[in-house]
Amino acid sequence: MATHPRQRRTHHAKSAAVAFISLGCPRNLVDSEILISLIKDHHYRFVEEPEQGDIIIINTCTFIQEATEETIDVILKAAALKKQGRTKGVIVYGCFSQRYKDRLRALLPEVDAFLGVDCFDELPGAIEQVLQGKQCAIFSDHKRAKGYTLPTPVERSLTQPHIAYLKISEGCLHRCTFCVIPDIKGPHRSRRMEEILKEGQFRIREQSVSELVIIAQDTSTYGIDLYYDRALPRLLRSLAQMALHKMWIRVLYLHPEGISDELLRVFAEYPQLCRYIDIPIEHASDHILKRMGRTYNRQFLYTLIRKIRDTLPGVFLRSSVIVGFPGESEEDFEELRRFIADISFERLGAFMYSKEEGAAASLLENQIPEKTKQRRLDEVMRLQQEISRQTCARFMGSEIEVLVDDYVAGENLLLCRSEFDAPEVDGLVLVKNTEALPGEFITVRLVDTLEYDLIGERVR
Repeated sequence: MATHPRQRRTHHAKSAAVAFISLGCPRNLVDSEILISLIKDHHYRFVEEPEQGDIIIINTCTFIQEATEETIDVILKAAALKKQGRTKGVIVYGCFSQRYKDRLRALLPEVDAFLGVDCFDELPGAIEQVLQGKQCAIFSDHKRAKGYTLPTPVERSLTQPHIAYLKISEGCLHRCTFCVIPDIKGPHRSRRMEEILKEGQFRIREQSVSELVIIAQDTSTYGIDLYYDRALPRLLRSLAQMALHKMWIRVLYLHPEGISDELLRVFAEYPQLCRYIDIPIEHASDHILKRMGRTYNRQFLYTLIRKIRDTLPGVFLRSSVIVGFPGESEEDFEELRRFIADISFERLGAFMYSKEEGAAASLLENQIPEKTKQRRLDEVMRLQQEISRQTCARFMGSEIEVLVDDYVAGENLLLCRSEFDAPEVDGLVLVKNTEALPGEFITVRLVDTLEYDLIGERVR
C-alpha cells in the first residue's frame, strides 16, 4: 500500500534529532527536562551536542543584562550552525522570547520559532513546523493564567541521577522595582499539593534520589493562591515523611517575609531537611530597601535571623545582595557592609545592580556609575571572603557527612558536598585517595581549606 506524502513527511520529521541548550537557573533546568521528555514522547531523538541536532532548542534566561547577553550570544552561535547547513532550524524558548516578544522577528530573523514561558505543549508542533520550513511564534497569556501544573519528566537528562529539582510554583507576587520576573513569568501560581507529592514520591521512592531540591521564584509563598495560606510547612512535612532512605531535602529562595515560626519548627523537626536557609535580603539600608519595593526593614532582618539561628542551631544562611542600586549613598552602602559583617552569612552572593528595561528602578534618579558599583562589589566580596575563611576554619578537624557528586578517576578524587552547600551554587568538599559512587553518603574529617572549598579525608 502506498504511503501518503504527508505521512512520509511526518515520519521523517519524527525521526529528527533535537539538541537542547538550557540557560539560567534550576527553575529553567526543570522546564528543560520536561521539554526533553515531551519531544521524546513525540518520537524525536534527543542529542546532547548542538552540532548533532536537526533542530536546536534554546531555553533562555533574561533575568539580568548579563543573562540576556549570554542568551543572544548562544542564539547567534546556533544561527551560525544553521547558516553553515549543520542544522535545519533554531527554536528559542522561554523567558527571552516572552520578554521581547514584540521585537524578536525584527531583531533575530535567523530564528525559526519563538515560544514563550509555559508553552510546553506547543513545542512538538513547533518542531514539526520548523522541519517543514515554516516559522511560528507562540506566547503565554498571563492574564488568563489560573493555577499551575507540570508533567513529571521520567528521565532527567540534564541533572545528575542522584539529584532532582522539584518546582512547586511559578511566577511571583512581589513587585521589587529591580526585577522583571513578574512581567515575564506572570503572577504567582502554585501547583496543587497532590501533584507535587506524587512527583516527590516518584523521585524519592522510585528513583531513590539522594537530594531533592525544592525551587520556585519564592518557595515561601507556596499555596497562598490555592489554599489561602502559606502551605510550605505542610508540604515539607509530607515530603520528609516519604523518605525511606538516607536523603536530603533542600529548600531554595525563601523570601524573608515568608519565613514563619511554623516553617522553622518543621526544619527543626525533620533531619531530612538541610540546615540551610536561602534568604535573599537584597540590601540592609532602610532607604534602599524601600526604593527596591521591599516591605521590611533592617531591624526586621536582624530579628528574623536571630530567630532562625536560635531555632536551628548550626544552620547555614545563604543570602544575596545588590550593590549600586539607584540612590545608594556611601552611607547606605556602609550600612550594608556593617550588616554583612554583623550577620556573617555563611554563604553570600553579591551582584552589581543591572538597569533592566521595563523594571521600575530603571526610571529612578541617581543611577550609580559603573566604576562605583564595581568598587562596592569588590569591597563586599573581600569582606565575604574573610567571613568564608573564618567559617571554613571553624570546621577544621571535625567530622561531617557529605554527599558524593562525582568521582574523578584520573586523580582518584571525590567531589562532594555538605548539607550546607547547594548544587552548582556553593563550595565542594574534596576527598582524595578513596572511591565511592555518586549519590553515596560518606563521613569525612576536614583537614584543610581552600578559598571556598574544603579538603577532607574519608573516615567511613
